[in-house]
This record gives sequence, structure tokens and C-alpha cells, in this order.
Amino acid sequence: MSITGKYLTAMVSAAPIAGTHEWSANETGDRLEATTGADNGRGRKHVGVIDSRFRIRFYFDITTGAANFIRTGTTLSDLALFADKDADTPIYLIESATVFDFNIAGQVRDRFIVDADIEANGDVIDFSDGN
Repeated sequence: MSITGKYLTAMVSAAPIAGTHEWSANETGDRLEATTGADNGRGRKHVGVIDSRFRIRFYFDITTGAANFIRTGTTLSDLALFADKDADTPIYLIESATVFDFNIAGQVRDRFIVDADIEANGDVIDFSDGN
């Protein structure tokens, strides 16, 4: 595996998403109050529901005009995020996810960029954590 992101990719249902430039993953857990008198005046929290959110950035292919429009409301099946396009195992495998935000921007002397903010529907397999 490369130590840089130069070989990263994203796939939906085993099909590579052309123009993938970067992806990021974020897990956020609800903070549940669990402090009792036995905690001697110190706070205690438990993690409740965990939400897994992902952002994928795509660049348009200006030579072919190909663009990926993963629009708001789209449900993605078998979303896989790889550190290396030639790897057999992704870093994250998400059976079902929904696109909640879609943003497109372009500049005269730059490229068109699409950002898709995605949230997992249920469990996420994280192959980097040994579980």
C-alpha cells in the first residue's frame, strides 16, 4: 500500500468512481450522560448511537467531459473506499449510504469539483481497526 493518497479510489457496487480525488471518513457518537454519585464529582460519559459520515471529492475529466453527479438523495450500495486502487480490501466498506449534500464548483483557470457528503445507513466495516 502507498503511504500517500496518490492511488486512492472509491467504488460503488465494484465500479470505480471516475475522477475520485479524495475521500474522508468521520465517526461521531452521541455523548450520553452516565455520571453517578460513585464518580466522586467527576463526569462520566458513554457513547450512544454512532453516525458514520463520508465526503468524496471528484474532479471532472475535462478531456472527455465525464462528470460524476452523485446527487442529494441518492442511495449508494456497496460503497468502498480504498487507499490503493489495486488493493483487494478497502479501508471502509459501506453496504448502504445516502448522499445528503451535493456541491459543485468551477473556476476559469482551474477544474470543476464535486463534493458529495454521504452518511452510512447502518453498519460500516472498517478494515483498518482489526474488527
